[in-house]
Amino acid sequence: MVNPIDHSIHRATGEHPYPPEMMAHTEADRQAQREAGRKLQEELRALSGCSGRTYTVAPGYYRIEKGSLELSGIDRVRIIGNRDVHIIMETFATALQVEGAKDCRIGGLSIDYDPVPGFQGTVERYHPEKDELFVSIDGDYRDFFFKVLPAFRRSRIWFFEAEANENPVPFSSNHGMLDAVEQVGGNLFRLTISKIAQGPFLQVYTPDIHVGDKFAVPVVGGNVAVRITDTENCSFEDITVFSSPAFSFCETFGKGNNRYTRIRLIRRPDTDRLFVSASDGFHSIGVEHGATIEDSEFSYTTDDLFNAHNFLGFVLDKEKDRSCLLVFPCHQDLERGSRIHIYDFETTEIKGTGTIAAAERLNTAEWRTRGADFRQELIDHYKAGAFRSFD
Repeated sequence: MVNPIDHSIHRATGEHPYPPEMMAHTEADRQAQREAGRKLQEELRALSGCSGRTYTVAPGYYRIEKGSLELSGIDRVRIIGNRDVHIIMETFATALQVEGAKDCRIGGLSIDYDPVPGFQGTVERYHPEKDELFVSIDGDYRDFFFKVLPAFRRSRIWFFEAEANENPVPFSSNHGMLDAVEQVGGNLFRLTISKIAQGPFLQVYTPDIHVGDKFAVPVVGGNVAVRITDTENCSFEDITVFSSPAFSFCETFGKGNNRYTRIRLIRRPDTDRLFVSASDGFHSIGVEHGATIEDSEFSYTTDDLFNAHNFLGFVLDKEKDRSCLLVFPCHQDLERGSRIHIYDFETTEIKGTGTIAAAERLNTAEWRTRGADFRQELIDHYKAGAFRSFD
């Protein structure tokens, strides 16, 4: 039986980004937590390639200064923690990375980042005709805000209705993109927003913003909090993610058939935070057998709560000899000789079958150049109705 979720404990009713217990930690406390974190990294890394082992994580705070908690090539291994095991990441690296595991059981911990990967504040003035916002930054987020400001990149912006400062409710995640930030004076900043949707399938919604509303901006460019790669028949239990600089959970490739039980992606209680992850909550891509998720809560992500898919490709061009050029924006698991089906974009009716004659994988640098052209062609094709008329 799935237990009902008590939303009252997830309200942003605190006054700081961290609960009082963490705010009270001294530098000596944090140094001891870093040492504990280094030891935990070493001991988990030592389990690589092991079979049939059980490792128990003692209660406490574990600060990770560099790298991740890594588990690799393990078989029938149990990692047992509890609700008092807290992982605090001091960089925007992956917190827990599990690769090549089979028939393992892992759980009993929380994950958080210091600093929180983003900033938030209050709307002071709004000029909708210019798409200009004048805002102030909440006090505990200013240090991080000024650190990221010189290298700021476009990011989503979320708005929240402030209901007597209790549990602000999000009412837009797709107003466009935050293009620029300019300091006007003191703690007053001008935000310039673009209404350009970030793809052919997004619809831009213009919210009714009021003075006093809250806003939050996740900072893009970090790593997944929990990364699960090429695993099979593993169980992940009682894991809570309070913040993440990208996806909170991401499983990729392998046989899959993993089970996720009592996974919580929630705003940390007794804090003033407005969001959890800087992107998707749970993302699954390219696994052979999908995930089983039960008795879990995903909330306050700044992109999809849940997204599961395999590769997705588009017919970009057709030749007279009945050959086609296909592009795969996410990833592709094809090689020469692979058989494919081509579907109608909207009706999913099968329009034809074929065999891959050649496949080319673009590296990151190539995708940044040629990929931009491909993406624009896809947008142009969509607007022209080409996906609907393909025959």
